[in-house]
Amino acid sequence: MDKYELKQELDKLSKKSSVEDLQKYIKDMIEVKEFKTSLLERMCLLTEEIGELAKEVRKTDNNLTIDINKDYTSNLEN
Repeated sequence: MDKYELKQELDKLSKKSSVEDLQKYIKDMIEVKEFKTSLLERMCLLTEEIGELAKEVRKTDNNLTIDINKDYTSNLEN
């Protein structure tokens, strides 16, 4: 698989894609981009991404306490 085929695979993914489809895409992406990471490093990278997602979700909930001095424009869709 090359980068063009990987992009085509990404374009096929949607909100209705199965977990297996997403797992296959991630496996293929790791192979195509030649990520040579340990399990620990991948876990840390995943944790960082989940943290960024949590931050965006937090910005959308008006019931959570936030620092009024910060910009809380949400970029959740991206």
